Amino acid sequence: MIARFFGLHEIVFNEDGKSQRIYFVVMANVFNTHREIHVRYDLKGSTYGRFTKVKEGETIPSGVALKDVDWLNAKEKIDLKPHFRDLLL
Repeated sequence: MIARFFGLHEIVFNEDGKSQRIYFVVMANVFNTHREIHVRYDLKGSTYGRFTKVKEGETIPSGVALKDVDWLNAKEKIDLKPHFRDLLL
């Protein structure tokens, strides 16, 4: 309901007889809108290393997504109507 996934892919690189695998996901931007997005979060549900490294007093550059710890520190919330909350849970 939140993200549209187009695929999970794997690329295998062979170098010097060793193979390295890289996995990546292709997703759709579900927030495609004409409205300006003032703040963006990339939430994974974990707090380990999940903060944006910004120096104090520095503003977040446009297009940079904040992370889970930033969300908690800002005391952000998602307010859903009960019907949509039940569907999501």
